[in-house]
Amino acid sequence: MKHSLLRFGSDTELARAAASDWIEAINQRVAAGRRFSVGLSGGRIPLALFREAVVQSTRKSVPWQAVDFFWVDERCVPTTDDQSNFKFAEELLLKPLQIPAHNIFRLRGEIPQADAVTLANSQLRENVPAGVGGLPEVDLVLLGMGEDGHSASLFPGAGPEVVDCTEPFLAVQSSPKPPPERITMSYAQIAAAKDAWVLIAGPGKEAALADVLSDSPTLPLGRMIQSRRATRVLLA
Repeated sequence: MKHSLLRFGSDTELARAAASDWIEAINQRVAAGRRFSVGLSGGRIPLALFREAVVQSTRKSVPWQAVDFFWVDERCVPTTDDQSNFKFAEELLLKPLQIPAHNIFRLRGEIPQADAVTLANSQLRENVPAGVGGLPEVDLVLLGMGEDGHSASLFPGAGPEVVDCTEPFLAVQSSPKPPPERITMSYAQIAAAKDAWVLIAGPGKEAALADVLSDSPTLPLGRMIQSRRATRVLLA
């Protein structure tokens, strides 16, 4: 099996379990004398995870100063825009936990797209050690899934310039969901991550979920799962 599937009775239960496991992973990594790197996503369930991580941090000792924060994808909008993935991560997670600015490597959606991709690639390579395939081995990427089976900003029907990209990040020029311009981790970079968790909740995703968890998926998240040794899928 390329994935493990964990089912929860509610969004709250999913977020609580994911936050607990994330904190445990951070503590184990830092106890071994290493920093922990994470790629954050936007969306309703990741935001619930952020809130729960803050709540649990009031009861547990968490070395957040040893965690480096990256983003799986970002919309090409200012950080004040409600479509910005960074905006809500900052409000719900980074500020409440008082994460140092030098631990935050956001995707610069407000600058020219090509410049933002170049900067993102260099920052990830400079701050996260490369794994076996030469790409940075991020400790954990947090993913979601849309009703069309997309994950990150990797959508169905993308051409080889997206599917075959070998850099950590790439530009998306014409997303089928607004805004059209985005920056996203590549399939190759997601495959290179040490761990990947997919947080899925909400109606209307049953058909896409059946496809991505099949042995012969056609949708983007399924491609990601097939490219990895193991992926944890958390479903509510």
